[in-house]
Amino acid sequence: MTRHEERELIFTLLYEYTFYEGANADAFISSREEMAETSYPPFVKETFTGVISSLAEIDRDVTEYSVGWKVKRMSRVTRSILRLAVYELSFTNTPPKAVINEAVEIAKAYDDEKASGFINGILNNYARATGKIAKDATVDE
Repeated sequence: MTRHEERELIFTLLYEYTFYEGANADAFISSREEMAETSYPPFVKETFTGVISSLAEIDRDVTEYSVGWKVKRMSRVTRSILRLAVYELSFTNTPPKAVINEAVEIAKAYDDEKASGFINGILNNYARATGKIAKDATVDE
């Protein structure tokens, strides 16, 4: 499984989790593995559980950098993509450009046509403000 495919899987798990928020992350992912009759790669498990354990902090950051949008008002798809990307920007060494580009690509595949620009803008704001990319830099869609 490629890293992109792993991110898409994490995104789908996070999307599904929006219907069960508050559920134990380990139990949730274990039940999904059981239903799929497979074992997810370590990156998938660690990233999913990392996002869930940092959900309050991630949602706070998304709200702060989305200017006028609360996380709960965003679509479940957009919310899930942003949660994954902000987690990766905050807690991994994945290059910011790769994180933002992957988020935009997932949005183009799974969200409405305006979502990729919205997600790109929020992630660029966040990455600049947190020093992940230069203040005058932008990762284009």
